[in-house]
Amino acid sequence: MLIREKETSIRRENSVRTIATFVSIALGVLGSSFLLAQPEASETIKAVANSAVSEDAKSIAQWQSFVKRANEYESQAKNAAVVPFGEPPGGLPCGPLLLQRLQVNDEAAYNVTLTVALNNETLVGPLNKFSITLQPKVTLYMLEKDIPGDQLRKAKALTETLQLILSPLLDNKEFEPLRDELLTKFPDAADIPEAARLRADLATLKVTELTTAIDKVNFRASEAEKIGEGKGPKTSNTVNNSAYVGWAGRLRDFSNDIIHLRDRLRINIDPEARRKVWSDFNLTTGAELGAWVIANAKSTFESNEQGEVHLTETANLKSDLIRRRVFVSFRINEDTVFLPWDSAFLSCGEPTSTRISNEVFMARERYKVISKADVGGRRYKYSSQVGDKLLMLTRESPHVYYISVARDRDTDVVTVRVDEAAFKNINRGDVIPLETLAQLPAYSQPAETIPSPLLSPE
Repeated sequence: MLIREKETSIRRENSVRTIATFVSIALGVLGSSFLLAQPEASETIKAVANSAVSEDAKSIAQWQSFVKRANEYESQAKNAAVVPFGEPPGGLPCGPLLLQRLQVNDEAAYNVTLTVALNNETLVGPLNKFSITLQPKVTLYMLEKDIPGDQLRKAKALTETLQLILSPLLDNKEFEPLRDELLTKFPDAADIPEAARLRADLATLKVTELTTAIDKVNFRASEAEKIGEGKGPKTSNTVNNSAYVGWAGRLRDFSNDIIHLRDRLRINIDPEARRKVWSDFNLTTGAELGAWVIANAKSTFESNEQGEVHLTETANLKSDLIRRRVFVSFRINEDTVFLPWDSAFLSCGEPTSTRISNEVFMARERYKVISKADVGGRRYKYSSQVGDKLLMLTRESPHVYYISVARDRDTDVVTVRVDEAAFKNINRGDVIPLETLAQLPAYSQPAETIPSPLLSPE
């Protein structure tokens, strides 16, 4: 009986020691587990301890204290796991930044519509009258700078030449004042019968008979010279032969007056003369003007069937600017003509200028990846007092991924944030589509996330 009671006492003491020892070990393991921030360890320990705990009142109290602390540890571990990191500072929408960086040359920022035609009254009609071939297809030559003075003078010479060859042929009625003026220079000689007859003949002179008139006057001068030398037909005794000699000299001068008038009027009476004037001009001044325009044209545009010329990506053309920077070209026969915008041979309308939207120029931007940056992964400590124990846990800051892009002409970069998948798929030198780039947040430089005040760096 005594042996049995002692055995029971020993077993009870051993049971208490076992439980106390287990609890002590469990607490040690638990502490180590929480230092490693592994909340699942507490569940394992509690499960093992539950299977071994006795009904001893002291052991139960110890176990309850242990469970309470384990729950507190577990709660703090969960809190540490969800302590937030703030977004990296400074992120702004990239779209407005890209638009701000867009550089558009005002000299190429507009689409302009012009209407231009060859003037029927001053050009087309007269050309048709003279059966001159006109190729009415119009080409515009847009210059970068204003037309210089020397080229304006050549263009003026072209205009004057065109006006000359297209002027109406001189008719007899228009010639009469010129004939009357010519006859005021006729060398009258009252004592020479031939003088009156010659004047009467010239009084009905027509514009087409100038060469014939020159021949008549020269013939009469030669005859007068012969008479003066005594070699011609016998004259009246009342007329001195020397008078014929003097009259012959004056007739030679009058013949020169007729020659000068004929040469002056040749362009107005002889179509062949007009063709020669035009040909000579285009071989010299006209060719020089055309070569200069072609060499200095920034761009060329052709008119459509409606006489419209659509200029793309040019300056904001107003009428005064067009007059200073545009030549209109077409062909007469096989010769190319270059006329300034305000030429009387053209019919031009007011220009209509439309600003090209920035989206058009933005679509041409090419941003290439210059560099990549992976920031984050920094270790932080989370500490919390649990009873008389200081719980120490660790957190790692999230990784943040950046790429820096630039255009070929840029001296700086644009840094944007991307997700991990995009970061892994993007390589240096890749061109990022503008629509993609515009949706990303932009930063002045790669930045880490902002840690919570509950965390401190290791």
